[in-house]
Amino acid sequence: MARAKVWRCHRETIVYDAFERPGGYKLADYAQKWTTTFGPGEMAAEDTRRFADGKFSVSAVPFRTSADFSVFDHIKYFAASTRSFEVPRKGSITFTAQIDVQTPGTQPGRVIHGSYGPARIPTGRHTLRRPSKGSRPLRRCT
Repeated sequence: MARAKVWRCHRETIVYDAFERPGGYKLADYAQKWTTTFGPGEMAAEDTRRFADGKFSVSAVPFRTSADFSVFDHIKYFAASTRSFEVPRKGSITFTAQIDVQTPGTQPGRVIHGSYGPARIPTGRHTLRRPSKGSRPLRRCT
């Protein structure tokens, strides 16, 4: 009879950036851990990045920047880690963040008309107003 393989999970939580340090967390501290690969986004119009109470916040009300190229019009601000994380040879790794979103000024029932694809197929979509939250611990199984 074959025996089932038993996985041993090693759980390790890494807090990559707590957005705190003695004397106050500054933009220079942030720049050491995060890179804006796709450019400054909305921060080019007004840099609203703030670090208070161990939280990072950014605001772009109203949106002022755009890029008529692929998905870049949807990126209002994006920062990626400057650190690489080792992926286990076997098992899994999970990355998480808690993101609280507000979308002020939306108009319920409004339809945005546009087109998509190489054939420029006409489409229309209702605007959405859904705040989102999510958080899970970093987990490694080996």
